[in-house]
Amino acid sequence: MVHHKRNPIAHLEKSLEINPAYLPALFLLCEYYLENSEEELANVYLQKIKEIEPENPKYLFLSSKLALNKGDLAKAKECIDFCLLNKHFDKEVLALGLQIANTLKINKDKIYILENWLLHHEASAEKYLELAKSLDQPNHYEKASYYFQVAQELAPDNIDILIEHARFHCSAKGELSDGTVIAKRDLNKSKEILNEILSIHEDSKSAVCLLGEIYFDEDEFSDARKLFHHCYKSNFKKDSYLLKLAKIAEKNSEFELQEKLLWEATTYKNLRPEAFYELLNSKFSQGNLSESFSIGLKAIKYYRRKIRFTKDEINKYLKLNLFIESKDLTRELNVLRSKLARVYYILSETQKSETRQNKYLDESLTYDSSNSDANYKKALLLKENASSKCLDHLKACIDKAWYHWQARWEYICLNQKKMSQDEIISFLKIILEVNPSHKEAKLKLNTLISTNP
Repeated sequence: MVHHKRNPIAHLEKSLEINPAYLPALFLLCEYYLENSEEELANVYLQKIKEIEPENPKYLFLSSKLALNKGDLAKAKECIDFCLLNKHFDKEVLALGLQIANTLKINKDKIYILENWLLHHEASAEKYLELAKSLDQPNHYEKASYYFQVAQELAPDNIDILIEHARFHCSAKGELSDGTVIAKRDLNKSKEILNEILSIHEDSKSAVCLLGEIYFDEDEFSDARKLFHHCYKSNFKKDSYLLKLAKIAEKNSEFELQEKLLWEATTYKNLRPEAFYELLNSKFSQGNLSESFSIGLKAIKYYRRKIRFTKDEINKYLKLNLFIESKDLTRELNVLRSKLARVYYILSETQKSETRQNKYLDESLTYDSSNSDANYKKALLLKENASSKCLDHLKACIDKAWYHWQARWEYICLNQKKMSQDEIISFLKIILEVNPSHKEAKLKLNTLISTNP
């Protein structure tokens, strides 16, 4: 006798011929096709369920699952939110909700789901840890601290929990009743936890690496270097400290080692923009213009790629009305744009052609209109035409870099007829504060003061 694997499916379909509205069969068929990645067939049965019970929690759960499989995160979130709103806290609903919240990086959803998980199901140290990590925000400091402690008490020898607890104390912030955010970080507490780990597992690379990061933040570069080097020799999570090791090498004037570490950092996708940025600054400070140019082009490629990705993420959050998450990413985007502006400025310095200099300066100012170096150089290129735009760029430079004495001197030279004497004197005093040996400024200031006592 031939045994057909799809025989149960045939029986379910047969039951629907007898009763097309038989929900148990419709749900089982939908689940079967979802598990076998046959989304179109699963959707056929979902639509039939919708016609019968559109608010059935299991229908909403399966709709969310199907939408997630298809990459429609907004629909997946909408369906699972409806389940949660109606207090359906089955493990499968909470697990799917948690998966969606993690994918979208929505902390408030994670908090709500995890709190209900702990309330309605057996509590575990891992779930307490996950909740504590999600609560790592200023207005949740006390709760986060409490749940880290609970997780640690439930599993006192769990290295992952101890590491995350130590990490929490490295960057914790608290919010006062008036909304003021204050630092609550406690590096001594972090060190205490990490040393506790190392007393149990002396070769815990995670603990060694995090301890190295703490020493780096405290400017204890010698200790940080030893710890990072220990991890480096074991090839442990290099992308978490390569840039820091390169910075330590730079501070010790070990420029060959710095360059070696930065080139190694470029092999890690998440480090490439920053690694090429640091290589560019290093080559440019050494006066190596040809290498600066080729490295700068690579930095542009990876910064622009990261900027595009960040913009897409911001738009995704805005469509979901997740304004806090989009605000955080917007701050990150501004940093990326500022660094890319710096890259374009350096490229302008590698060019002999005024046309190409202008091209890169315009790109720089497109990404950061307040970049002081780009504004100053653009002003110098416009100086010959005595253009009003020249003064605009000088003003933009001064606004961003208050003590940019060269921009202030150029501004006086080009615009003194329209400046009051008090304003000129103020500019000259700032110039001489930064550059006391500026003879022309000193002479001009003495002349103005003597003629206007």
